[in-house]
Amino acid sequence: MSSPAVGLIELSSIAYGMLSLDAMVKRSPVEILEARSASPGKYLILIGGEVAEVEEAMQAGLEVAAPYLLDSLFLPYAHEVLLPLPKGRPEHAPLDAMGIVETLTVASCLLAVDAAAKAAPIRPIDMRLANQLGGKGYFTFTGELSDVEAAMEAAVAIAGGNCFSSAIIARPHADIHPHVT
Repeated sequence: MSSPAVGLIELSSIAYGMLSLDAMVKRSPVEILEARSASPGKYLILIGGEVAEVEEAMQAGLEVAAPYLLDSLFLPYAHEVLLPLPKGRPEHAPLDAMGIVETLTVASCLLAVDAAAKAAPIRPIDMRLANQLGGKGYFTFTGELSDVEAAMEAAVAIAGGNCFSSAIIARPHADIHPHVT
């Protein structure tokens, strides 16, 4: 993918979420990264693709979502690590230093992952959005300590007041590896 982009629409209606999703994929050839109900009673749509296609799909989705729209995000030129994260954890990777960023919103979590990956050569471990988190999001990543610190600084800065908490573990104990990778 030459110019990856990510689009997010969060709605207060599950029915209109599904209608919006249908309108989006009918309008433009995008990849559905995630589309599901999310607690509490919301619907979350996350798409990826080329910038122009995602922008076109977002316009269609926002038109349908309007009466139930809670939040949206169009992120052109997203870092390539962002697209595979919603599909699950990557293969087990050794942990160097580890960063954890918890945000109050899904959109701020996506922005924080993108900023972290653009700031330093880190390896994302996991990203969770909304479900069983009261609508919050979080992501974890690893790398050399100086890179994790730089990525953390960028992530927290872009999340601003939507950063709920963050932490760095300089040398994670081996016993936690299976629980975070």
